[in-house]
Amino acid sequence: MADKSSFMLGKRHRRIAIDLAAATVGHAASRDARPDEQAVLADTQAFVSNLPVPYRVGLLLLFSGLQFMPLIIGYRRCFTSLSRSEQTSFLNRLENSRFYACRAVSLALKCTAIVSYFAQPEVEKALGYSHDCLVEHSGGGRP
Repeated sequence: MADKSSFMLGKRHRRIAIDLAAATVGHAASRDARPDEQAVLADTQAFVSNLPVPYRVGLLLLFSGLQFMPLIIGYRRCFTSLSRSEQTSFLNRLENSRFYACRAVSLALKCTAIVSYFAQPEVEKALGYSHDCLVEHSGGGRP
């Protein structure tokens, strides 16, 4: 897993990443101009592949744990088998847990999903984001 160029999410992790992004973004994901699932998946994969190996392994373990966590806290199905509203409810339950570990897991997973989703050109355009702020000003002084 050390070579970034050969890194690929497995089939199970790809489904989890897609469902996680859709459940995290919620109703905004159902807009007509939403990005393609495969594009969000590609950005998730690129994001994970650029992480240092210990973080990458940890995030993949969190993805695997996410799949089975609903069973532990009372749902009757794994994460990818839940309806979208159940997935969102489950993630909110993690986020509002009294246990720090659950809140930390929720934050790490949601940040990964949000970074991947909001990196899409369609979403950036809908938000009115422009990369002009990254262009160096030619005035010689402070921008």
